[in-house]
Amino acid sequence: MKTYTHTPADVRVVSFWSPELLRDYRLKGYLEAYGEKGANGHWLYSSRDLVAFWVAEALHGRGKQLDLPVKGERPMDLKRLFEHSWIIAEFVAKHIAGIDAPVFWGHGDVRREKGVSDHGETLSLNHPIRFKANTYEQIEWLDLYAMDVVNTKALASFASSAVCKIVSGMTFEPEA
Repeated sequence: MKTYTHTPADVRVVSFWSPELLRDYRLKGYLEAYGEKGANGHWLYSSRDLVAFWVAEALHGRGKQLDLPVKGERPMDLKRLFEHSWIIAEFVAKHIAGIDAPVFWGHGDVRREKGVSDHGETLSLNHPIRFKANTYEQIEWLDLYAMDVVNTKALASFASSAVCKIVSGMTFEPEA
């Protein structure tokens, strides 16, 4: 069960996402997995959400203007950034906490028909996939022609003291 106790101001403490940007992005549909509306109508966020906002900052900040549209950037780019960051946040938080988690997470495009993945998905040229792995060999086996990969363990090593403090108060569900 998630506990939603963090305010948009708390998000600002761990990332550059201002309350105004959060409101704008929520209205645009970019933050579907994030937060819960409180009794007073204001949005509150979980600790995982805060880690995800920090991850999104780290990934988005790679050469892009932060609060202005980038020429040629599609709105879907930000939506995917937040979707992927929310998934990655679990692995990053576990690494910060010293808990075993996948080292690599990514998404990519399959080069040719390969049958069915470990997750029961049919892999084809027209079906991008998300994956997690602990070695480059596991990624190479997927035979992707294009991919974006995040080293979640390395990313965790860059976490600020504010993010580490948030993670220290998190509880993690045991693996099934």
